[in-house]
Amino acid sequence: MNNFCFIDIGANLTDPVFQGIYHGKSYHLPDISDIIERARLNGLKKIIITCGCLQDCIDALELCKIHDPDCKFLYITVGVHPTRAQELTCKNTNNCKDSFCDCANKYLDKLKQIIISNRNRVVALGEFGLDSDRTQFCPIEIQIKYFEFQLSLLENFKLPLFLHIRGDSECVLKVTYILQKYRHLWIEKGAVAHSFTGTKQDLDSLLNIGLDIGINGCSLKTQHNLELLKYIPLDRLHIETDSPWCEIKPTHASFPLVKTHFHQVQKPAKWTKSHLVKGRNEPVKIIQVAEVIFSIIQPSISFDLFVIQIYENTLKRYFS
Repeated sequence: MNNFCFIDIGANLTDPVFQGIYHGKSYHLPDISDIIERARLNGLKKIIITCGCLQDCIDALELCKIHDPDCKFLYITVGVHPTRAQELTCKNTNNCKDSFCDCANKYLDKLKQIIISNRNRVVALGEFGLDSDRTQFCPIEIQIKYFEFQLSLLENFKLPLFLHIRGDSECVLKVTYILQKYRHLWIEKGAVAHSFTGTKQDLDSLLNIGLDIGINGCSLKTQHNLELLKYIPLDRLHIETDSPWCEIKPTHASFPLVKTHFHQVQKPAKWTKSHLVKGRNEPVKIIQVAEVIFSIIQPSISFDLFVIQIYENTLKRYFS
């Protein structure tokens, strides 16, 4: 237990592994309640559950209803992940009208209704953006089309963005071009580039357009990644786990800088309520991300004040 204040800006708590299901096979009882309680006991004040499709939103809201009925701890994003953008397309192209399918408009209407009905729970639009590394799931042209399409939600809802930007520098340039085009819609509430893993040029492009930066274990793999932390303004930094993915692994350059470790079982089949599962990241590990960043940038403040600064950054961006 610690006395820190953390907000995990990105956790995929609807993933089946938190129900004890790995690769389609059940290994242990659902333990999402244990994971949430473990997070609470270790300084987590809020968790934003990232949603990448309509069903994710529905599942996340049900999870919130069960585990946080007073709406003081669990919150969600609403949007369609770039690798799932084809969910917005019509199966029968003959149904298409104008430049967008009627199916896409109906899908968007359902997302709008979720936001309207859950204004106290929805804190961001996303997770959407572009992913040029995984076009096998969705062609980049479709990703671009529906990234712009989803930005139209900003015409109805003044919410900050939670952005997925994965790929080469050309992908980053495409994102910044689109964001510049719609800048008047999002700049007031702002946006965060979640799970940043790019180059110095990419970082400069995102910062220059006005984005904040989200850092998790995937952002801390290499020595080059660590060096880039020094160029992120402290008041534009947010931390996340991207659970159940993006943990800091022993092979990462950042691992020696981690001070806080947790007891874990080696395999899901060995699960117990009091242990983490190796390879399954959890919000409780947010402290490890903070420890690494603090060690690298060495701000002229204590670790406690550093954590408070990041906490206040996220309060300002997503909870003001």
